[in-house]
Amino acid sequence: MRWAGLLPAALAAPLRTWQDAETDLPLMTKGLRMDLCEAFGGDVLGIIKEILLTGAGLEGFAETWLPRISELPGDSEVEEACALPCAAVYLFMHVAKCDPRVPGDGSGLAASFHCSEGSSDPVLTLVDQTWLLYSVIFLDWTALTASRGRIVFNLLAMVQESWQFKELPDDCSEMQKSFLEALQHSTADSAITAAAEYLAGNPEEGSCGLLASAVAWMALGEESAPAQPMNSCASLMFAQEKLKALWILNELSEAQRVGSILFGLAVPVFPALERTSMACSARMTVGGFKTEDWQTTEAEAEEEEVERAALQEIEQGQLPLPFAPDFDAADRARHLQVLAAFHDLCRELGIPYLIIRGPILGLARHHGTLPWENDGDVCVPKSHEEDFLTLLLLLHGNTPQACLARERCRAVAAAAEQLRGSFQLYFTVDAKRAQKKLLFFDTEDTATVLSNTREVSDPIMDVYLCNWPEADKEDFIMDGEEVPAALVFPLRRWFLDGLSVWSMRNIHGLLDTRYGRTWQSNCRSPNWRSAQKRTSSRPWPKKLPCSALDVFFPRVELEVEAPQVPQLRAGLAAWACDLWSSLDEESRPTAELCALEPEGSQEAEALVSAGRVNHYLLGLELIWPDLYCEAMVLLWPAPQPVRHSDTTVILSLSSPGNPAVPEAALEVESFTCFRLPVRAWDTPLWDVEKRHLAPRAARRAAAALRRALAPTAPRGS
Repeated sequence: MRWAGLLPAALAAPLRTWQDAETDLPLMTKGLRMDLCEAFGGDVLGIIKEILLTGAGLEGFAETWLPRISELPGDSEVEEACALPCAAVYLFMHVAKCDPRVPGDGSGLAASFHCSEGSSDPVLTLVDQTWLLYSVIFLDWTALTASRGRIVFNLLAMVQESWQFKELPDDCSEMQKSFLEALQHSTADSAITAAAEYLAGNPEEGSCGLLASAVAWMALGEESAPAQPMNSCASLMFAQEKLKALWILNELSEAQRVGSILFGLAVPVFPALERTSMACSARMTVGGFKTEDWQTTEAEAEEEEVERAALQEIEQGQLPLPFAPDFDAADRARHLQVLAAFHDLCRELGIPYLIIRGPILGLARHHGTLPWENDGDVCVPKSHEEDFLTLLLLLHGNTPQACLARERCRAVAAAAEQLRGSFQLYFTVDAKRAQKKLLFFDTEDTATVLSNTREVSDPIMDVYLCNWPEADKEDFIMDGEEVPAALVFPLRRWFLDGLSVWSMRNIHGLLDTRYGRTWQSNCRSPNWRSAQKRTSSRPWPKKLPCSALDVFFPRVELEVEAPQVPQLRAGLAAWACDLWSSLDEESRPTAELCALEPEGSQEAEALVSAGRVNHYLLGLELIWPDLYCEAMVLLWPAPQPVRHSDTTVILSLSSPGNPAVPEAALEVESFTCFRLPVRAWDTPLWDVEKRHLAPRAARRAAAALRRALAPTAPRGS
């Protein structure tokens, strides 16, 4: 027995924090579970951990496990699946035999295993086993942290800390050297500021630049910092990308220089990696709700019985959980503020986005967010990842001169100044999908979001980086599934609680494809769980007929007969042409175009509450030669109160269901134009939304619309 008892506390403490959890996630892109190598046999990873903590099992370790490596069949899939335990064996041998901090002289631990570089025995020399460390560098590290294979992070750190020769790559600049040295002596908060400023400066990507970037990304995920800009799993992912690039740049898989390039680095990359991976394992999700606190039944009741009981509650005037919103109107207003701020950010930076997942049910069924939800899911092109990373870095550090020298970075810096103090951006990882995502939320909610203790009243936007098609034949990828591009692109504006937002072109078609036509009639229970205690032991229904909830929430009726507005298309053309007159010559449509009356069609939906129409939403096409436009118009009829403003047009109309209705009000919510022919990946040539119209221009355009609709519009409206 080489060790009497435990490792020194400094080495044993990190291992004790690991829990013996397994992962259901594949560790390689091919789906292999590299922590389960049947051909290798035995739980060598667990044995190594036990030896490091207690010393038990060291006797005969080398004689048992080293021969198994050479006996593995030469099958490529077996080699891949067994690379992780093999690497762990070699790393452990180096720690046990070569680390001067470990007690004992290492006698009896395979004399053929050498600690130094350049050994004549290529089989049992750690630094020559390049393919083993290559397999570790190219694993899915996020998944690895959730498996017992994470022991390799501890071993890698121990090996680097005990390596005799320390040096930096030859191409380090003075700035890079200063940054790396300063980072090692910084507090968590100052390290975040320094790392953010360094990365925002767009550092050069030589060997030293990649190394410095990897260490900087890990510093941004430091769990002890109260204002960290990303969780440790995300920083681990970004750091790994840089280390992969460092590996490829130096052709390590051919040069057999693992020791001199990676372990011999004067920067503690692997100890930082160990700390980051531990933090990732401890908290893989961010932005979750506070732990549920409600009563449950001992036995699962039949769904029909549960639904029947919920319907009885509705008949008694009670809205059953979980459909009862656990937030008030002020909380919903905060959600809309977060969504509007994200929408404005994307507009300012020219980044397209679209509403996805549950919120599209709200768009299609309620002209807003689902009444019992207070979150949002959006998707942005993966090609804009750098913009969001730069924005995140600038929000957490000073703006470097190198950023101000680049036009795009200056634009992002201006956007960061507008957000600073009001809204926060946070990078994390969807561990189940191994997918990066951002959280966008009100700065006031930072503490609850980062500690997974937020309430439903604390809104966030989940921002996913999606594959965006660049050709007609490409499909859109959402949640790992292909969605025909024709259902998604070109994007279309939709009405959401007073906002004009972007989403898929054919939301109804997508919902029909995913859920069948039942999405219009069946309201599914939301995913969130209220922190409010249940006063009843009755289980929650998985779904209810939407019609049963109509007494509480307004719902959209499709393909309705809306009040007819004579000359509406011509009026909208006059509205648009008045605004076009203020554009510069290059962007302005020709006068000849405005002299033509556009063709097109109209569709209508109605938002109905308790049998009364709250409003009609009119979607109109306006087609000119070489120009295709879409207008979204809100029309709300009397006798309900009519909003009056400088941009509202009051109309004298007869409603199809109620000829006696004397008035209605109309307002243009958005107007978007494309060049013909419209292609799936096209962005709008001209795009106007009510919120961003200058007041003077909006009043003038509304006056042009009134004139075109006269005598429909009453005098003085």
